[in-house]
Amino acid sequence: MVKNVMAGCGCTVPEKPTEPIMPGKTGKIKVSYSAPSAGPVNKDVEIYLAGYNEPKIVYFTGEVVAKK
Repeated sequence: MVKNVMAGCGCTVPEKPTEPIMPGKTGKIKVSYSAPSAGPVNKDVEIYLAGYNEPKIVYFTGEVVAKK
């Protein structure tokens, strides 16, 4: 079960699932990113699970391009 989700900055906003994700099952955690400027993106989201002391960390990368 997902207890909490956190991001390292205000530009990344993860949403905790409303329904439990039970052991052995899959689920989705929605993450929104608001780019302050164009350039490379390297962010992480910490996922806190019931029964674990340390968070699981998911990384995402990308490239924000300037609007033409």
